Amino acid sequence: MRYSDFRIVETKLKEQETPQVFVIGDSHARAIGGPNNLAQDGARLSAISSQANRVPDGAVVYMTGGHNDVAAGAQPQAIASQVSNIINSLTQKGCDVTYILFPEGTDNPNQENMAATRQAIAQTVPVGEDLDGCPLSDGQHCQMSYYTRLTPDSSASATQPANETESLSMGPPYPPEEREAVSAMQRKLEELYYSVGNTGIDGKYGPRTARAVKAYRKDRDITDPNNGREIDAAGIQQLMGAEKTETVSATGNNREFNPETGQRGSSSRPAYVPNFDDVDMEDARQVAEAYLGSDITDEEWDLLLRATAAEADANRLEMASCMAVMLNRVRSPGFPDDIRSVLYADNQFEAVTGHGGNGSDQFRNPNQSKIDQVLQDVITNLASVDTTWINFTAEDPRAYSSRRGLAFRQRMLDGPGNEVIGGTIFGIDPGPRRA
Repeated sequence: MRYSDFRIVETKLKEQETPQVFVIGDSHARAIGGPNNLAQDGARLSAISSQANRVPDGAVVYMTGGHNDVAAGAQPQAIASQVSNIINSLTQKGCDVTYILFPEGTDNPNQENMAATRQAIAQTVPVGEDLDGCPLSDGQHCQMSYYTRLTPDSSASATQPANETESLSMGPPYPPEEREAVSAMQRKLEELYYSVGNTGIDGKYGPRTARAVKAYRKDRDITDPNNGREIDAAGIQQLMGAEKTETVSATGNNREFNPETGQRGSSSRPAYVPNFDDVDMEDARQVAEAYLGSDITDEEWDLLLRATAAEADANRLEMASCMAVMLNRVRSPGFPDDIRSVLYADNQFEAVTGHGGNGSDQFRNPNQSKIDQVLQDVITNLASVDTTWINFTAEDPRAYSSRRGLAFRQRMLDGPGNEVIGGTIFGIDPGPRRA
């Protein structure tokens, strides 16, 4: 066969290949799962637009988005227009897009605008799936089992990998080949009202998932010599076929289900006390020390976690990037050479030094669930964050009250190598332009 003939055959074969399936969006999309899931918890439409840019030509795309923009105060029609622009950018690349409309919910920030925004989106773009009316887990999101049915191959991936797995054990390490099986198990535990913690369905069989397995077994009088740290093939199959029980034992994880209210979480917030013996706490500190290149004391680690939790939104990569900026300053000329001095420098980190010099409430008394999110993000993402980034600022222009602040924002947006993650711009301030 001549080369030209080979190229013709190769082209025809590629045309017959099944398109890749990609999922983009916010926490609703992240819950769908899948190997090509680019979604991020807390993502607004600006971040989802960046996700869309990473989708290859001709892909099948499932998209959510707009929920967090409503919560941030954006206007309904502006949100609908942004959703339409993202979908148009994908269809111009030959993608087949299914937009999944978020539920109205009952307990959202800016709840009064949820219905109006849903209506504006539905009138602007075709809605392939409407999540309104789904059984809610927290007043904002559907129950996990509802999301897993949304893509063509999701129902199979939710159950089959776990049934084919011989056994699963608590890490670390967290073998990549076990991610799907662990995710399926976590999904089922959540459906049975056993919280796997605020890290959610992450495919990692860690201490939180082990506590959920232990509680599940306790309620069914299943022998548990390993305290939930291991489950064999028969145990996995039994779990995947289990039904809810009247009694649900506490797991000790965040986002605990309350059978009396039908909701997760608690309205009260006890004083935060760092537990330096926690496995995730120690693992995350080791990652941070490797990134910084020096040891971090208990006091410094506590301050660093509080500052990160207070400065960053609930976007996992955003939290790791915030901590990276703080650590990068420690080793950069022009900044103090210790963590405490970097964090308490004047007019640098509002959450630490603002509010009358006392710091924000999230800095003084952070939510344990947010700290848990920070720890997981540090473990997963910190090592890959750019070591040259020493600045971050809000992407939303409404966050600025002066021209000077807006000018700084624009410089950050224009800076080479800078990046918008979640609602924050990260990178290096190139400085004011000179005539």
